[in-house]
Amino acid sequence: MAQSRELFEICYLTFLAIYVLYCLFLYIHGIRTKEYTSFGLLASTYLAYFFFNSSFVIGSGLQPEIRAGIIAAFISIFPATVLNFFVRTCRHDMNGYAKWAIYPWFVLAVIALATPFMSPPAERLLRLCWGALALYSLGVAYWIIICAYRDGFYEVVPLMLGVSGLSAGLILLGAEYLQLLILPYYTEDVAVAFFMVSVKYGFIKRYAHYISDLRRLSGKIIEAHEEERKRLARDIHDGIGQSLLAIKLNLQMMKAGQGGIVTEENLANLIDEVSVTIEELRQIAMNLRPAFLKSTSMAEILRWYVAKYEKKTGLNIIVNADDIINIDIHTKDNLYRICQEALSNALKHSGNTKVCVALQRGDGKIILSISDNGAGLNKKKLRETEGIGISTMRERAELLGGVFHIETTPVGGTAIYVEVPL
Repeated sequence: MAQSRELFEICYLTFLAIYVLYCLFLYIHGIRTKEYTSFGLLASTYLAYFFFNSSFVIGSGLQPEIRAGIIAAFISIFPATVLNFFVRTCRHDMNGYAKWAIYPWFVLAVIALATPFMSPPAERLLRLCWGALALYSLGVAYWIIICAYRDGFYEVVPLMLGVSGLSAGLILLGAEYLQLLILPYYTEDVAVAFFMVSVKYGFIKRYAHYISDLRRLSGKIIEAHEEERKRLARDIHDGIGQSLLAIKLNLQMMKAGQGGIVTEENLANLIDEVSVTIEELRQIAMNLRPAFLKSTSMAEILRWYVAKYEKKTGLNIIVNADDIINIDIHTKDNLYRICQEALSNALKHSGNTKVCVALQRGDGKIILSISDNGAGLNKKKLRETEGIGISTMRERAELLGGVFHIETTPVGGTAIYVEVPL
C-alpha cells in the first residue's frame, strides 16, 4: 500500500511539474498572456500543496505542525488561483462578486497557518467557512463561464467540464467530512487532474480557433490593403490628378493666348489651383498618419478628429476626454485608428443619431469608449461574422497589451471599450 502510494505521488508530482514547466517555458519564450501565467500560478500552487502533503515531506523530519499549517494555507490559496484563471481566460471584469470570491481566500489562508494550534471547534468553524466559500466560488466560476459562452467564447466548454470535475470532488470531500462515506486518499487529486486536463484541452481548442482566425484575417488584411491601394489611387486620380491637369491646361492656354503674356488673373487662377492641390496632398498625408500625433495630447486629437468627422458626415458626436499626459506615440496612433474605425462602423452599420466618445484614465490604464444609440448587435453571431474593422480594432488593443470589448448597451446601441496600460 505504501509503495503504491509513493508511486502515485511520483507520477502525480511529475504530472503537475510538466504543467508548471510548460507555462514557464511559454513565459520565457515571450508568451505572457494572462491565461497562461494565471494557469501557471494555479498549477504551481497545487504542486506546492501536493508536495507538502506527500510522503516525501512527511518523512523528511519537518515538524507536523508547520507542515499542517503550510498545507492548509496552500489549499486555501488554490481556489483563488482557479477563480483568477477563469477571470483572465474568459476576459471577465474583476467586478464585485469576483473580488468577493477571490480575496477572502487569502484571508482564510493566513488564518489557516494557525490550524495546528486551533481548538477543535475553531477548526470546524474554519472548515465550514472553507466549504461555504468554496461553494460560492464554484457558483462564480460557473457564472463567468456561462457569460463567456453567451458572448460567443465557445472554447470555454472544456472549462465547464473541468469545473464540474472540481464540483464533484468537493461534494465527495464534503460527504466524507460528514462521515457519509469513505474515499480513497487520491480523490481530490483526481478531480484536480481532470480539471487540468480539461483546461489543456480548452487551450488546444482555443489555439485551433486562433489559427483559423489568423488565416481568415490574413485574407481580409490582404483585401483591406488592396482596397486601401485602390482608394489611394482613386483619391490621387480624382483629386490631385484633376488639379494638376487643370494647372497644365491653364499653362497651355496662357502659352497659346495673348502672345504668351501672363496676366494677374491667370496667375491668381494658377495659385488657387496649386493651393487646392497642396490641401488635397495634406489631407491624404493626414489620413495616412497625422503629423501632430507626437506633439498633441490624445484628448485634443480626438476632439480634432470628431469635429472633422462631424463636419464631413453630419453625425452628432459628443466627446468627453480627460487630458492624459505621457502617452507614447505608438499608443496614440493605435487609439486614434481604433476611434476612426469605430466611428466609421457607427456611421455605416448602426443607424444611430448620436455617438459618445470618452477617454478616461483608470487604475494605471487608459479607457477609450465609443458608444451609440443605434440598432446594437447580435453577440452570438459577432465572432462568426466579425469583419476586418472589428478584428483590426481588437488586434490593435491586444498589440498594446490591452483588452477590447464590444457589447450592446442597455438602451439597445453598441458600445466599444478599449483598455490599455498607461
